[in-house]
Amino acid sequence: MREPGREQGIEGHFPFGPDDPVCLFLGDVDSIKSFVYETNSLPEIRGASTLLTDVEECLRQLLKEHYLLYCAGGGFLAIVKADQAESLKDQIENLYQTKTHLATITVVLSEPVRYKDLNHGPIVGEEGLSEGPKQGVAQDLLISHLPSPPAKPVKGFGEWLTFLVALLRREKRRKTIAPFIEALPFQQRCQSCGKRPASQRDPVTADWLCSWCQIKRERGRKQRTAFTENFAQWVKEEKGIGEIGARPEDLDQLAGPEGKIALLYADGNNMGDLLRWVSHPDDFQKVSSALINGTKDALFRGLFETFGPERLSESPLPFEIIAIGGDDLVVVTRASAGWLLALRVLQNFQNHPQIRQIIQILNLPGTVPLTMSAGLVIADVKYPVRFLFDLATGLLRKAKSLAKQQPEGTLCHLWLRDPVVSENPDDILQPLFHFQTEQIRYSLTARPYTVKEGFSLLEQAKVLASFPSSQRRLIAESLPRGILFSVNTTLYQAARMGERSRELTDALNQLSQILTQRGGARKGVEFWVFDPSGECQTALLDALELVELNAHSYGSEGLQ
Repeated sequence: MREPGREQGIEGHFPFGPDDPVCLFLGDVDSIKSFVYETNSLPEIRGASTLLTDVEECLRQLLKEHYLLYCAGGGFLAIVKADQAESLKDQIENLYQTKTHLATITVVLSEPVRYKDLNHGPIVGEEGLSEGPKQGVAQDLLISHLPSPPAKPVKGFGEWLTFLVALLRREKRRKTIAPFIEALPFQQRCQSCGKRPASQRDPVTADWLCSWCQIKRERGRKQRTAFTENFAQWVKEEKGIGEIGARPEDLDQLAGPEGKIALLYADGNNMGDLLRWVSHPDDFQKVSSALINGTKDALFRGLFETFGPERLSESPLPFEIIAIGGDDLVVVTRASAGWLLALRVLQNFQNHPQIRQIIQILNLPGTVPLTMSAGLVIADVKYPVRFLFDLATGLLRKAKSLAKQQPEGTLCHLWLRDPVVSENPDDILQPLFHFQTEQIRYSLTARPYTVKEGFSLLEQAKVLASFPSSQRRLIAESLPRGILFSVNTTLYQAARMGERSRELTDALNQLSQILTQRGGARKGVEFWVFDPSGECQTALLDALELVELNAHSYGSEGLQ
């Protein structure tokens, strides 16, 4: 509803005049994870990502006569002419089904409103009450919570976004129909997805595939994703490197001799809070553009800083960019490079000029840090990518819980050494790292870490890597056996090192300082530190794990 008597509004934007009726258009792809990570074949994952990118380009062309505010990561927001809204909604829904065959999109739109009224937000007043419940408890609740006279605008355009997001979630829950191709009992199932009937052989692997998996696989083999092509262009323009290496053909080739991969899932923090500060569509367009460019540049710069020019010129590339959204990204890389890449991306994002510019655009207070958190999963190459992504999502939530207390990016990681079935990281971390006796609770890990703590941990891992592997193993094996036992074992090993004893004790002190600098922490015994809850923690095992992963071998620009 619009507040009567409004005269001030946002400036008109082509092709709208201030009084033209428009609708806000919000769309989001349904079950995008199931579409992209349906199988463990890298060409199919790459192909699915490419198909979605192609549809987004078609979407931009379809909405070029309107005002497209945002389009990335499977979602879009636009302002369209009110008389064309329903027709465009049908066209966009058909576009996704036609181009991808399996992916669908949910699109919601606001009621028609004057373009200049968008910066005031949808206001519910007396007119809104007349359309609500006429009697009963619901009416009583509305009357008791709504002010009179009609409310004044307080959130501007951000309130429209909040309203549309809630509407989108409701529509997604209401959906009861999805593309489904039944495999009858007498039909052979696809050897890739295992769900649909096979219809043709893959000319390369001779696998029996359904036509949909074959479409994704062929598309993934033809070319690199648009994200990797953009990275190649970025390296050429920013670093003067003519050509980067060829894409990996499969996950085994990407993992290399390590046989392990790292899946990095990073997402911006406090992005929902930004909606409260968006006063009109032009602000949203500037903010979304800054987020997209900042996220993309943070990743590209992080890849270059991690692998360096020489390694990026070799084939195959040691990474695959799966997705880059507005403020999130998914990358698969070699296990040894995952830790440094994650830290570089988080650091580059929070220091990026365009990310900092958002604070000026929206006049944000200093209490709203614009940072990014990440979940990092390291596992054998045979693990299903969808399973790793779900684990990374859980780790990301843990990292974000720390980000609420810290003004910088945060990272939570997990190395799957043994087969597991749970997709909940707590089910894995709890029995592995957390112990309790009658006297004390102690933890063999201090994750999640901030960016600063992550770099400090990596520096100490480099020191620990210089000691014999047999001594590192003895120290690691002593940690689960208790605080005093591990302290005695570690100090005994240090005493055996002679002149190098000081190097180990200094590294242990540095590891304890990482934790004592946290708010509310207090020093325990040697490298053990009590957190505010009273649990005794150590970062020593995390540092030793980085050594075993060979993460310490990556320097400022590439493998050392």
